[in-house]
Amino acid sequence: MADCDATAAGANLAMNRRANSMKSLVFAALAVATGAASCVAASPAPSPDLDPVFAGDVRTFTDASGLRVVLAAAPPNESVAARAFVGVYTPYGTDREVTPGLAHFSEHLYSNTPSGLDDHRYPDGMENFDSNAMTRPDYISVWSTVSADAAVQRALGRSGALWSRAAPDDLFARQQQRVIDELGRSIGSQSYAARRAVDHLFYANKPSFAVEVDNTRAFAAEEIDRHLDATYAPSTSVLVIAGEIDLDAVEADLRAKLDARPKRSRPTSAEVGAWVDAPRMRGEARTREVGSPDFEGVWFAAGFAAPPRASDDYIAMIVLDQLLLGGRGEYDELWNIERALDSPLGRRLATRLAISTLDDGRGYSSASPPLAEGDPAQFEIHFAVADGVLSDLDAALTAALAEVYAEDLTAEALNRAKLDLVDFYQRWLADASLRPLGDHLAGLAMHDAAGPARLATLHEDIESVTLSDVRSAMKRYLLNGDRRVAVARHDPTGVLPQP
Repeated sequence: MADCDATAAGANLAMNRRANSMKSLVFAALAVATGAASCVAASPAPSPDLDPVFAGDVRTFTDASGLRVVLAAAPPNESVAARAFVGVYTPYGTDREVTPGLAHFSEHLYSNTPSGLDDHRYPDGMENFDSNAMTRPDYISVWSTVSADAAVQRALGRSGALWSRAAPDDLFARQQQRVIDELGRSIGSQSYAARRAVDHLFYANKPSFAVEVDNTRAFAAEEIDRHLDATYAPSTSVLVIAGEIDLDAVEADLRAKLDARPKRSRPTSAEVGAWVDAPRMRGEARTREVGSPDFEGVWFAAGFAAPPRASDDYIAMIVLDQLLLGGRGEYDELWNIERALDSPLGRRLATRLAISTLDDGRGYSSASPPLAEGDPAQFEIHFAVADGVLSDLDAALTAALAEVYAEDLTAEALNRAKLDLVDFYQRWLADASLRPLGDHLAGLAMHDAAGPARLATLHEDIESVTLSDVRSAMKRYLLNGDRRVAVARHDPTGVLPQP
């Protein structure tokens, strides 16, 4: 009877969640009408018929300097005038830095180097909106959301320092202090401290905040210059323009202006290769505890080695993530995407622990969901409790995951997860800032020039995931996989290591 319930539930969800699609309405009506016949045959619930997560035109090209460019036509937003997202991305994030702190410091110097070409005009309805930079594990980004007619000018400004840099004399000292201040604020975030502790367990080049602060104080300007020369060049970067733009006109204008730029005179990454890549080393320890008198209770984080992008399990894990943790409904801020206590994993944990928060540890420092991330990566589960011993919390998670695997991986749950995941992607990629769209296009383009086109068929990839796929991925990576756990806890005595 469970299969019959799942069939009806999947069809009703398809009708309710996508009532604006005539194709979906027809599919859902037929599914409801034929539900009885399907139940007689006791067949599993069919996967819901999903709509594309992004239907805009996308094109890519590589200019003579080696710069990879991605252009995308995005639909308008009713609350904002015609706008365009402009971002420059380089793949040398914290996972690849030789000395911890180099990536973050270089991002500050690059993004704050004047180009003389910047155009800060924001579209109506988006005054003083997004214009910033971020250091992530797998890439560094510098972006703005501007009026659509300023897109090419802003792109030339944001990418200018890839060719030549002329930084003010005091820029190094000013940004050095800003980075130290930012690290100081990060130390105060208990959830981020827990995530950082798991990162430290997975990757040997992820030290404590204190070590990164000391490194930042010790950097010399010449050292940062060499790192910038190695990691910020046209041939190592991706430029994205996405928004309400005429693709033909923007491409023609941008190509002409990029071709007119003088040849880059700085060293290439090949000439300073020792400054480019650090080895990705797994740490030997499996557990870590950090603490602070300013923290409250205990924030637990578990990290699991995730499948590589080329694996058949990759999309299955993204769907499983939605099934396990639920949530991702309406949001107020890009960095505050909430997961659900009333999810299969949340409910199973709640029978053992009084958890107050269930989270994926991502925030907006990583793409959400992680379609566009590089390898290696980890799948994380976080939760907050008033108190608890790390081994007991880990045992509770182990038991909860086993129960989900045994009892909650149903056709109905899988169909709901698929619908919720595609619904989230559709809203996420259409965000007024267009930043999630830009990040996904850039992340996909870094791995494959044709990668951005994957967004057009992502719904089909999600639709094709079977219950067997999800069960196999969960068993391989979450029940039997490489796992590290950490806690960030209230520590009034100062006995535990600092984050």
